[in-house]
Amino acid sequence: MMRLILSKVIAVAVVISAVSWSCNDGDNLCERVDCGQNSVCKIIDGNQICVKENLCEGEVCSNHGECEERDGEIACVCDYGYHSEGVACVEDETDEPCKEINCSGHGQCELQGDTPVCECDEGYINHWTTNCVPIPLPENCDESNWCLQNSPTTEILTDIWGNEKDNIWAVGLNGTIIHWDGKTWLEVSSGTRSHLSGIWGANSNYIWAVGGDGTTIHWDGRDWNTVESNTDWLLKCVWGASPEDIWAVGSSPYPENKGILHWNGDIWTKVNLEMELSCIWGSAKDDIWAAGWGGVVVHWDGRTWQQWFDGATDYDYYGIWGINSDDVWIVGQHFFFEVGISAHWDGECWSSHCNCYGTSPIQPFLDVWYNAPGNIWVSGYWGGIFYGDGIEWEKMYQGDFRSLHGIWGIENEVWVVGNFGTILHHRF
Repeated sequence: MMRLILSKVIAVAVVISAVSWSCNDGDNLCERVDCGQNSVCKIIDGNQICVKENLCEGEVCSNHGECEERDGEIACVCDYGYHSEGVACVEDETDEPCKEINCSGHGQCELQGDTPVCECDEGYINHWTTNCVPIPLPENCDESNWCLQNSPTTEILTDIWGNEKDNIWAVGLNGTIIHWDGKTWLEVSSGTRSHLSGIWGANSNYIWAVGGDGTTIHWDGRDWNTVESNTDWLLKCVWGASPEDIWAVGSSPYPENKGILHWNGDIWTKVNLEMELSCIWGSAKDDIWAAGWGGVVVHWDGRTWQQWFDGATDYDYYGIWGINSDDVWIVGQHFFFEVGISAHWDGECWSSHCNCYGTSPIQPFLDVWYNAPGNIWVSGYWGGIFYGDGIEWEKMYQGDFRSLHGIWGIENEVWVVGNFGTILHHRF
């Protein structure tokens, strides 16, 4: 016979009911006792006692809140910044701008209005608002005011482009991309290890870089992202008339796959010209020039690519720049003599210049930039920088024979990049 003894629970008492047995039912005296929901049987002084469970006992609420019992169930009252999910307190998702910013480990992120800005440690300066980089050493300048800048890389730099004095990009081998913000150069992740050969942008938030194995990557103002080009060409140069009208030139190991790619805003498509093209520039969407090995020069008039030179010369063209539709210069080398050569478009015809037996600079030209007639700058294969009118040249700088692959300028400033991460800056 079972005799049920009831006891009333008052205040903080935990005893709900007691049960005793008139006979010995074995060692587990609680085996046949049903204490109902949220209570358990325990043997106290030989009696079976139903005791209310402490549901909040143990690790609940993830140590970020207080546990409460409500109608036989538990609930978490979570700390600020957390919310309840069952018996856990989960951190709220937040748009706090400083949350993921560590200031390169050398500063503290603070909000200025709604903008996160790094307050940098001593010896460091702010770069792109959310990075802290070492304060650069003073430029090493020569007597002609060519200054060797502190470079964040030793990779070969192949091309340079910018749209402001404090927004300049350079690209190079093994996916190298570096950026100048007006104070210092900083390496930026490109997301690729392919060699990069060319860079061009429509504005600060819309930039393309191209390179080996058909690599095309796009800057959207925050990150570089790979875009499929559907080719394995070695892309050497890129230029655009607008974000929906961009051209890239290059070559391939296969003779039938060399020429030009076009971006229409959605996809890249091939234009197989079977030519080794190295450089491209235009004054408008219907006035674009490209040039390359063997002296080949082609022109886009908005409908078709027309060939001006068939490439049957000893000239190899590497760089091109212009200031309008009637003033375009191409530079390169005479393949046999290995000297710098140039060619000029005056709106009607091309004229080439190579004083191969005279005073022409004794090193190939690799790139060209200018902003006014007769104010032309070129970079050289043996580390020279030359200034002139396109025919007569004066050597303005001679380095330690590191090839200088890219040149670009704005107003009265010129930038040159080359081997071993070389960066040169000049004000004229």
